[in-house]
Amino acid sequence: MEIVFEHPLNERVRNWLRLEEMSLRLRVLAGRDSRVDHMYALTTLFDIIELVSRVDMKSDMLQELERQRQFWLAQDSNPMVSREALNSFVTSIERIAGALREMIGKPGHHLRDIEWLMNVKQRATIPGSLCEFELPYFRMWLDRDSAQRVHDIEQWFAPIVCLQEAAQWLLRLLRESSQPEVLRAENGQFQRSVLSARPPQLVRVLTDAQYQLVPEVSANRYQIGLRFFRLVSNMRVLMNEPVNFSLQQCVL
Repeated sequence: MEIVFEHPLNERVRNWLRLEEMSLRLRVLAGRDSRVDHMYALTTLFDIIELVSRVDMKSDMLQELERQRQFWLAQDSNPMVSREALNSFVTSIERIAGALREMIGKPGHHLRDIEWLMNVKQRATIPGSLCEFELPYFRMWLDRDSAQRVHDIEQWFAPIVCLQEAAQWLLRLLRESSQPEVLRAENGQFQRSVLSARPPQLVRVLTDAQYQLVPEVSANRYQIGLRFFRLVSNMRVLMNEPVNFSLQQCVL
């Protein structure tokens, strides 16, 4: 079994990865029944709203989706591309872009009228503040039936789920843009120049899970450097022997 480590090379991809990770966490937590899980599902929702509000993610995603749509429409005359698959692909792009355009207002604005929820959001950044004596209305919500809490979380997430779907789709396209290259790091270290005209936006390092190796990635538009470490007790130890791994340089 392989472990995949991903290293974004720009802020845009970094934010997509953050949104993907937090959305997955939200769905896992909301899919459980306990009060504690739903409490942390709610704080994760607040984190998602903070992320997508801090940067103009919607506009950036629409620009990238339109660029991809134009690129793939130009492949219509390519005999190596299936017409049916291409039409389905372009339709998916247009569907996701359409959902983003229908998104009205600033992400999270739909929660502003729920006063007690805004109080929870404001205090969630303070350690230990989500206690019942601090927020009795939050306690009352946690005392509700589990199915009702799940319904509420899904309803509060629904207006911004199009951002998560767009990020997931763009990341899938990015990850599938290249094939992993099998390489070897002598003395646990590896370095190479970036030769392509378009520098990678995401570096993926694949290692064999049985060796429990952790790659430290140092990369920019000109070169990629790796150092492999292993956790021994509470210490990280630099490998001083050859390491076989795969490297994937992804670009949209």
